[in-house]
Amino acid sequence: MRGGSRYGAGRPGWKAKTTQYRNIDVRRFQRDDLLRAGLAYGWQWKDNAGKVKASIDVRTDHGGLTVSYTTSGEDVTQRIGITTTSCTYGGGRPWFVCPCCHKRVALLYLSRQVACRQCFRLAYPSQSEDLVGRAWRRQSKIEAQLTSGKRMTEATRERLIDALERIEAIKDAALYGQMARLLGHDRGGKFW
Repeated sequence: MRGGSRYGAGRPGWKAKTTQYRNIDVRRFQRDDLLRAGLAYGWQWKDNAGKVKASIDVRTDHGGLTVSYTTSGEDVTQRIGITTTSCTYGGGRPWFVCPCCHKRVALLYLSRQVACRQCFRLAYPSQSEDLVGRAWRRQSKIEAQLTSGKRMTEATRERLIDALERIEAIKDAALYGQMARLLGHDRGGKFW
């Protein structure tokens, strides 16, 4: 049996995660007006202290862009196509075309090549969380809603507080079960 709330349960955590790779986001480039043909610019990733951790050079043309960067001592230059879909109320939404599978995607990941999440077989971090991890993530979302300062009805506030109490009960039960197993107790309170 897989899954459940036993220690070490949850979805397999062996897959590489999206957070382990640098990515480029077509929505961000569009928002910053960086998809126009004829542009050349650099893109950087910085840590919390403002130190540059990685960078790429970008050149745009009609129908796409070219990225150049160095990884593991290898120079990589990759052309990425851009396609646009029509929006219901006018305008268009740009998408990258994955150089490997040619699917339409918003994010591309950088390694020794440029590819989408599916081509690199990357998982989101939340896909390998166990019961307690999912509870912590849900709790932080609810707490952010409650402390956001946005107006909400009393019924909504009560519903969120009730949800927090249920989450606490789930976390307590899961942690108690994990501790019991670590101490050598089975469900009946007996030693193995």
